[in-house]
Amino acid sequence: MKRSFPVIFAFVLVISISMILIQQEKHYSSAAQAVEKAFSETGAAAVSSEVYVRGKAEEKVFSRKDARSLLEDIVKRTGAKYSKDIAVFSTVDNDYVEGIEINYIIDEYKSIKLSVANETNKDTASTSLAVSLLDTSRMPSVRSNAAAVAGSLEKRGIEFETNISVTGSVDGKMEKEEIEALYTRAFRSIGANDVEGIDNNGLVSVSAFSPAIGDAVRVNGKNVNLNMAARYNSYEDKTYIWLAAPVITIEY
Repeated sequence: MKRSFPVIFAFVLVISISMILIQQEKHYSSAAQAVEKAFSETGAAAVSSEVYVRGKAEEKVFSRKDARSLLEDIVKRTGAKYSKDIAVFSTVDNDYVEGIEINYIIDEYKSIKLSVANETNKDTASTSLAVSLLDTSRMPSVRSNAAAVAGSLEKRGIEFETNISVTGSVDGKMEKEEIEALYTRAFRSIGANDVEGIDNNGLVSVSAFSPAIGDAVRVNGKNVNLNMAARYNSYEDKTYIWLAAPVITIEY
């Protein structure tokens, strides 16, 4: 029995890690798929998309080599070729944190910003990471971009949270009734229910919850995992649409 205990423990450990990774994959995959589907219902032309991921590596300090390795892995997972000569590094060093910021241009449409912060004011080492993959192509592949970033963190056993957003535009000014019909159609496509919304000085913003998305955040005591906003830009004569899971984090 004593000899079998290590085997049983190892088996349980593998199963536990697998379940954590499955839950992480379910979250970012379902969120990316839901955003893509809901956005397609708006009829807006895509302007940009962003996959923003925050993670934390406990008992691990990331060196410049580790950060470069993570960046290289993400780039390759997007299907691009990595070149160490075009990564721009800058160092962050103060009384609380020491870390690295990297800006990398994949191609004319995609770019990555990677921030690594090693906490130095604690007895135990830990590293906080933030990755932003921006895609300004007219047909952004949100799901593959999310998989590229999240897969690289999963490979390193790093727990993370994902925020996925798409920005688009519609020619001309949309009336309030048209915007309401637009977000109703988009939310309905993924089984989302409105939670709350605002209409303030030309900005219409609505939060919703969809069971199709694996996770949610608490906003004013309510579960929210989808956020949509619209605003008319008179200079361009376009109505801009923002859609994100779980919340819009960019300026609009």
